[in-house]
Amino acid sequence: MSEQNDLEWYPWYWQRWQRSRRVLRLSLAERGLYRELLDECWRTGWIPDDAGKLAELVFAPQRDVARLWRKVRPFFDVRPDRSLFHADLAGYRKAQKERHERAVRNGKKGGRPKATPKPAETCPKARDNLKESIRVEETLTTARPPRLSSGAAVPERIGLVVDHLMAERTA
Repeated sequence: MSEQNDLEWYPWYWQRWQRSRRVLRLSLAERGLYRELLDECWRTGWIPDDAGKLAELVFAPQRDVARLWRKVRPFFDVRPDRSLFHADLAGYRKAQKERHERAVRNGKKGGRPKATPKPAETCPKARDNLKESIRVEETLTTARPPRLSSGAAVPERIGLVVDHLMAERTA
């Protein structure tokens, strides 16, 4: 029956809580019990429909929980196994699990997913960059190695830079 939850947090919409007439009609003690039970429901996915067991969960006297439970009980729905759940938390849990699983998958891929690169032919800037790269590559591979005024060959790495700069100047 337990659905132990490894998700450490859940969204808390305090404005929604403060605007809810149902919640505002609860006493301070009833609201406190409700919040404790919401946290327990998030942690396990359910709570028992028994004031004695609830008292153990929230570390409060059974007599006090039984008195408060009458007003808090309607906020929870019954599952087929007669345990209780909170519909809003069930929706949040589903969204959080999906987000968590997506993050785990992306983490295994090395982090956030990269945008799919557009093919060069569909993106004008990429197409221009590709053409420039091809032109520079052709220039670098077909040009004669430059020579110093003394006639000695320029080291290859420097020659590539010089050829590239010369090609830019003539372009």
